[in-house]
Amino acid sequence: MIDVLLIGGKNATLTELSRLLNLQEGVAVTEVSSEEKAMEIASRNEHQLVIVDEKTNKNSGIEFTKQLIATNPLLNCAIVSSLGEEDFHESTEGLGVLSSIPKTPAPEDVERLLTLLKRILGLLK
Repeated sequence: MIDVLLIGGKNATLTELSRLLNLQEGVAVTEVSSEEKAMEIASRNEHQLVIVDEKTNKNSGIEFTKQLIATNPLLNCAIVSSLGEEDFHESTEGLGVLSSIPKTPAPEDVERLLTLLKRILGLLK
């Protein structure tokens, strides 16, 4: 089972992302809207993947991901972003973020991210 933590407010992007993740076999999704609750949950290291929305209730997704990783450097994180690939890479360089996810996620975006995660976790060769 892959446990995914979605962090951000209720919006079309996270609703669709949650729907697409829940369609995947062996994936469970937990959704939280506040940074405080997200930090509490992420510190327990129960999730194999953390996905942060482009904007949380207090910060940009990138800024909040920096805080998460500072608290728990072993987190596998992805961030919803409207930035182009090069700008996203520049903004997250050195953080170890797995991937960006477009604001309008498609099934192939979720499949690509989960395939990458499974390789990291040793579930795929």
